Amino acid sequence: VIWLQGAGCDGCAVSALNSIHYAAIDDLLVNTLDVRFQSNLMAAAGDLAVSAAQAAAAEPGYILIVEGAIPTGAAGKYCRLWTGTSMHAALLQLSADAAFIVALGSCAAFGGVSAGAPNPTEAKGVGQLLGNDARLVNVPGCPAHPDWLVGTLSYVLAYGRLPPLDVHRRPLQFFGERIHENCFKRRTYCGELIVAKQLS
Repeated sequence: VIWLQGAGCDGCAVSALNSIHYAAIDDLLVNTLDVRFQSNLMAAAGDLAVSAAQAAAAEPGYILIVEGAIPTGAAGKYCRLWTGTSMHAALLQLSADAAFIVALGSCAAFGGVSAGAPNPTEAKGVGQLLGNDARLVNVPGCPAHPDWLVGTLSYVLAYGRLPPLDVHRRPLQFFGERIHENCFKRRTYCGELIVAKQLS
């Protein structure tokens, strides 16, 4: 796994550390995932961290996780991953050889808060830059729930393909229905609305 962090708050990375349903994060990191680059979790820093990302990128077939929006304005100068490499350039370069691309969190998936008006950095979501890429799965949320990330990665590792997706490229397992559809008050509340409309 190569995990890039763009314009965001690192909330999705912190959320992932709370994983317990599928597996605890220590078990995932030690026994399941080979996370080669993730700036919050790795001990390496500086040139050593950069070389770890570049070494991982030299082996095609990795999972690329993108957290945070991608600023594209001013030739990407608003967000640099390391010297001479903008987040925008890194996304384009590293997505080329990735087997799967996970846009983690609302910022990476759809631009989120980082792309809010007036959006001076011209921040965008991964899909806006890569198009309808068959390797892309959006796992939005602010932050994304750890089960949504781990469940998606578990499916990819188990079956070698993305899980079933909705029209927004989100996993149906987690985004297949609205919370309101499972609300125990829904029948009563909706019935009251219908009666109120008929009386007015």
